[in-house]
Amino acid sequence: MAGGVPNELLKLFHTRRPEALSLLVKSAVGFWITIFLAQLAEELGEPFFHGVNYINIRDSVRQLRHRFPSYREHFESDSPYQSWLVLPTRRCAPRERLSALLELIEAGLGDDAFLPYGHSSPPPEPVEPGASSHGAERAPIIPDFEGIYYYVDRGNHVPAMVLIDSLDSLAGHYGVPAVRLADTLQRDLVDTGFANVVATVDGDSDPPLETVFDGVVALRNLHDPGSFPWSLLLEKLPGADLRQTRYVLSPQAGRLVALPSDRDEVGRLLGERTPDISGGLPREFLGFFGGSAALHSDESTFFGGRR
Repeated sequence: MAGGVPNELLKLFHTRRPEALSLLVKSAVGFWITIFLAQLAEELGEPFFHGVNYINIRDSVRQLRHRFPSYREHFESDSPYQSWLVLPTRRCAPRERLSALLELIEAGLGDDAFLPYGHSSPPPEPVEPGASSHGAERAPIIPDFEGIYYYVDRGNHVPAMVLIDSLDSLAGHYGVPAVRLADTLQRDLVDTGFANVVATVDGDSDPPLETVFDGVVALRNLHDPGSFPWSLLLEKLPGADLRQTRYVLSPQAGRLVALPSDRDEVGRLLGERTPDISGGLPREFLGFFGGSAALHSDESTFFGGRR
């Protein structure tokens, strides 16, 4: 219990109503961001499967399997993507913002229509998955995006983990502003506790987009573009106990490892407390999500996620 409230008692309160959070990752490391997201999911005990909870429309399955052979089973083109939709629905996540977004797209309205609600008319009533506002079966309008909701409805636990790589490529593909996509997920899934959402953008982002997300971090190359090591800057992580806001990441044995800084080494020699990096991503960074993996370590998803 480490001189405080017993962990068992803390777990009791945490598991009453899981808190969900969103994180924006501003990336300048190219396609290597996939490794960062895969390892993030792994260290949180979450599943990571292309076309299921990892959304990437920029790279083909073949490209991903060639670039990252150690994660080949996560980039299968026919499994589990082709079979997971037959699983029974466990819940129905809110769809108010999604329904409003689909109504605007179907109406063919311009960018001025894609504004957050507040001074405009209220959003339409939520629409069940696969149904139109008139009750008839319809094909998904933005299938990759709508698939996130299908996944959340069928997962074994909440909050689910959703990873989008990247938000701007998804926005460009469907002609919908990135800030609108982010706001839709934030209001429907994150604010209601149904899903943690991690989304990347290439390079810097517009300030309005950053305000939608609960947390913001930046990945940069320290030296030449496309090379290691990286700099991980924790720009905004509300609620996290941060003793360090900048880390250096370097690959070791196929994994990203946070390197101790010179200050850490001096502190270690002096017997002072230093940030826990433990051979992977910084513990302080992972702690932003509240250590949800530990609370659900006895569960397993239909994709072999939590262990």
